[in-house]
Amino acid sequence: MSENEQSDQEKIGKRVCAWCGKDMGEKKGVEGTTHGMCAECKAKFDKKIEEEDNEQNKQ
Repeated sequence: MSENEQSDQEKIGKRVCAWCGKDMGEKKGVEGTTHGMCAECKAKFDKKIEEEDNEQNKQ
């Protein structure tokens, strides 16, 4: 492993839900803050998409 790759692996960044702002812990190999979707927001999003699909299929 090169010195650069090793340095990247040692970086630890903060993970934050882009939808609700909840702290989702740390992520190795990332510097600063990175965003994703927490489990609660994903469940809400999946439910909303399913409901919209069901409404479209009724038409």
